[in-house]
Amino acid sequence: MSEWLPLDRVAVDARTGRWVGPDWDHPAFRTRVLAWQAAFAGAGGRDWALYFEDATAFAAALFGAWHAGKRVFLCADNLPATRERLAGQVDGFAGDFADGGVMPADVVPDTVLAPLDEAATRLLVFTSGSTGEPVAIEKRLDQLAREVEALEAAFGADLGAATVHGTVSHQHIYGLLFRVLWPLAAGRPIAPRTFFHEDLLAALAGQPALLVASPAHLKRLPQQLDWASLGGQLRAVFSSGGALPAEAALEARRWLGVAPHRNLRQQRDRRHRVAALGRRTTGMARAARGGLAGPGRTPAGALAAPGPGAGVVDQRGPGTRRRRRVPPARARGPHRQDRGAPGVAGWTGA
Repeated sequence: MSEWLPLDRVAVDARTGRWVGPDWDHPAFRTRVLAWQAAFAGAGGRDWALYFEDATAFAAALFGAWHAGKRVFLCADNLPATRERLAGQVDGFAGDFADGGVMPADVVPDTVLAPLDEAATRLLVFTSGSTGEPVAIEKRLDQLAREVEALEAAFGADLGAATVHGTVSHQHIYGLLFRVLWPLAAGRPIAPRTFFHEDLLAALAGQPALLVASPAHLKRLPQQLDWASLGGQLRAVFSSGGALPAEAALEARRWLGVAPHRNLRQQRDRRHRVAALGRRTTGMARAARGGLAGPGRTPAGALAAPGPGAGVVDQRGPGTRRRRRVPPARARGPHRQDRGAPGVAGWTGA
């Protein structure tokens, strides 16, 4: 297992023997970051929108943009309507767009990269507002860093060097954290593409793996596939994006061999939308202004390691439901533990 690299130092030095993707080691990743850093440094403006189908290519462009002092906007897709909507908010586009946008430099300079400023390094993600229109939520690197640190403290010991696979996009906050930032810091290889039922089994088989999924996918696992061929190599399954019914959680455990951990983001994302829309109701508004925790604190909504027979541990913020304090050895800050369905660790019916 590779050593932990703080997010502000992920691309500072080349680390031999460390893998970013199945066919992409860390020195190759850093070279690509330098190519993007040179391209963005020569591009005007502060705000740039990124969209990549490939998660490792996205990661290199993201850190290249950050090291060039850019603020990154994550596009949910590369449709013309999305680009038209963002055109007035950003200075340019990079990635899988029709005209390509800015491209990485052909000649990579021998550049010394300083650690990123956690407070100044930022990105914007979009979530649906109460009207269905996308609402931009800004995240600082220190917030993202504390979150992945909490995830590693909670689950890292059981994951080892498992390759990270996903059925969800890294262009959204859940996929960004679980499929890109957490693996980069922990040194786990990132499967570059999202997988669906037809090819998921082949992708997971034969190597230690973890799966980042959604209830929509976990509820529709084809029973006719040879799930037994996984042979116990699947270390963990994470689910977010909606409620995972108890029946679906039990069925997923039956086919995959492990019960899904449910990452409760919807409540927190709703609090952020409340803040973005300027609503200041008691309880929810205080939670929205808190957002992700700053340095040294467990972020709101982060999962702490569940004990024997426990379900998900999370925080939904003041004024929502009963909370409890988790011992310091497991996590810091106020958390709440939901009761799991019988025999399904990590499931909650909330």
